[in-house]
Amino acid sequence: MNSRSGLRRRIGASSVALACLLSAVVGLQPVSAEESLPPLDAVLCGQPGEVTTRLYRLYFNREPDTRGLTYWSGIYQQTRSYDDVAFWMAKSPEYRAQWDGVSDEEFVSGLLYNNLLNRPPDSTGFAYWVGLLKTHERSNLSQFWVVQPELTDRHPVNEPAQCALLDQIQNIPGGRALEIDYSTTDLKTSATRCSVMSINTNWVHRDGAVPFSEHIGFANIDGVNVPSRGNVNDDNSRGIFGARRLGEGGEVPNFTHTFDANVGPLNLLSNLTQKNSSMLQLHANYWDSPTFANGSPNPWYDEAKFGGQEDGWDWAVGGISMVVAGQQNVVTAGQSYTFDTTRHSFAAFKAPSTVMLGSTTTMTAQQMVDWLRAKGYTDIMKMDGGGSVEFNEGGLATVAGTSRPLPVWLGVGC
Repeated sequence: MNSRSGLRRRIGASSVALACLLSAVVGLQPVSAEESLPPLDAVLCGQPGEVTTRLYRLYFNREPDTRGLTYWSGIYQQTRSYDDVAFWMAKSPEYRAQWDGVSDEEFVSGLLYNNLLNRPPDSTGFAYWVGLLKTHERSNLSQFWVVQPELTDRHPVNEPAQCALLDQIQNIPGGRALEIDYSTTDLKTSATRCSVMSINTNWVHRDGAVPFSEHIGFANIDGVNVPSRGNVNDDNSRGIFGARRLGEGGEVPNFTHTFDANVGPLNLLSNLTQKNSSMLQLHANYWDSPTFANGSPNPWYDEAKFGGQEDGWDWAVGGISMVVAGQQNVVTAGQSYTFDTTRHSFAAFKAPSTVMLGSTTTMTAQQMVDWLRAKGYTDIMKMDGGGSVEFNEGGLATVAGTSRPLPVWLGVGC
């Protein structure tokens, strides 16, 4: 366990204690509506957007610039931790130039009273907050400040316009037929989307003797094979990746050697692991072998269900984040399994001409299709990253400009 992970756990535990302690306290001085500042525009929806934006105001005492706020919002998306956002803000050159090495008294006076409340400290409140810093992390206390009603009133935050669409997207039923113009739709990974894609999708393509008869299927979370196209119930046709289509290529190799020992020789399903400060969502497939590489039994192996299902796919892995804090993750972006498609966080290749790709960081879908066709791929399968759009056999849409039907199910975002 790295030191930062341990620190985050300790801070998280102290957050609970701090919240309980402060629940009996009167709190900060009220801030009247007349003192409210103009709203700031968040990058993220809901509380993550509000807290990240107010932490920016707290630590840097200025309106966020778009690039900077996008960066810090990306840190939250990767870690899902306000602790980490506050911790790393306090490590930034801009913050350290002004606040590095200051006393607890200077910290409370400068950040809380000056940057947030914009008034001189009152003696009782000042002494109280300074006292808490004897037993609590500064980043922990900062998080509590920015969610106080008095301070949220003073520092209003506007959500991005697209946040209003979340409920609408969630309420679209699976199987609804939609026309999606991917020639113009931007599918780029960005700070407003997950950098780690999810793989719970069915892709159907048309190269079989009967249209849609040959396809890549996916196993349910319990490891049971997805039924054929005759069963399109959403609960049965989405789940953890496990290629079913047979072929002539090599089997999916055990790829845990690519990562550090914390990953381990396991089928991790949807578990998250930590590597190089990047969240990895691994959907490894070891169903072709009754044992792992180290000789230990594979509890997921069932020859009747899983034997040979990955045959023909040289790679079938995914969820490797290629964007970390807005930068390319060079540890994973240049590895061979991407088949020279280093812009994509997932790739599976089936000879001679089938390639499946995950989220892209630099291309729209149409650009990606054109690029792959130029590389010689004729059967191109694409899924959007982050679960904002998942593909399912229950409905049919068309990729504009490609005449290619896609089974589409619109689901919740990251």
